[in-house]
Amino acid sequence: MAFTPRCQWPWGLAGFCRADYLGVESVRGADGLGITVSYWRSLQDIAAWRRQGEHVQARDQGRADWYLHYALRIAKVERAYGWDAAGGSADPMLASRG
Repeated sequence: MAFTPRCQWPWGLAGFCRADYLGVESVRGADGLGITVSYWRSLQDIAAWRRQGEHVQARDQGRADWYLHYALRIAKVERAYGWDAAGGSADPMLASRG
């Protein structure tokens, strides 16, 4: 899953070049099952995006043309890190130990 930075929404939707939108990660399998995670600064920013005209149109089109079901979860990221065979630990807490 690759991270797409702010101002680059992968489906061509405008309106994401805003200070409150941080980026998106998305992956979909051959069977169509997928997950998309978008990152925002606050719950208020998520609510504002939800009311944005272009997002409302895209959501309505998705409901009418593509999805039989989808689920949303709003969660707070307390900590995020990873590991890469080429680069080693990307855990900032381990990196700070020297």
